[in-house]
Amino acid sequence: MANEERIDNYLLGRMTSDERKSFEQELTTNTSLKDEFEAQKEIAQATQRVWFKEYISSLQTENQKVKRPRQRIPYILSLAACLALVCFGGWRYSLQSNSLQSASNEYLSSFNAPFSRSGDSIDELLVSALESIETNNTDKAKESIANIYSELGKNKLENPISEEEIYLQQKLDLQQDCADWLNAICLMKEGKVFKAKSALKDIAKSTSPFASDARNILENNL
Repeated sequence: MANEERIDNYLLGRMTSDERKSFEQELTTNTSLKDEFEAQKEIAQATQRVWFKEYISSLQTENQKVKRPRQRIPYILSLAACLALVCFGGWRYSLQSNSLQSASNEYLSSFNAPFSRSGDSIDELLVSALESIETNNTDKAKESIANIYSELGKNKLENPISEEEIYLQQKLDLQQDCADWLNAICLMKEGKVFKAKSALKDIAKSTSPFASDARNILENNL
């Protein structure tokens, strides 16, 4: 059974008690399912909020008129529309997730950062993150990227003045850009639509050498 259908069944209360417990347990360990679930739930909640406001407004208007039996048809139609939007949202999320995963392989194969082999700890972490993503070990990749950000914070130069300091800061800036790009690719490879989109937007509006690639992905895959 596809994730969209399972999520729908959970949100609509169609699961048995055992099925709900099993599904909730899986949500704690399956990050991909968790992201997809949160996306569909967010759409459902937003739609329900809109529908609820309209429904309350209609009740208030109705109460100002002569009381008459409430009509059930508008309620049923509104609920059906809500459920249709939930299903559509889940389908669209799944489509974008698959598109991002496909794009991640394409952009990863063309990634060619100037890593040094001179014992630079940040470059070594970048290489480790790249190799981990290539082998689909995204957890290890994210660990390496987190360590890169930590090292960048320690090595940042507040006011580079000398030619050497300016060069070192430019190198750190490039390493930051590479780390941000690998982080975005890692999120794409995991199919995490919202997090990947946020990371890509930050890159797209920056001076990163990967800004153009980020804009292409946002335009063509989301």
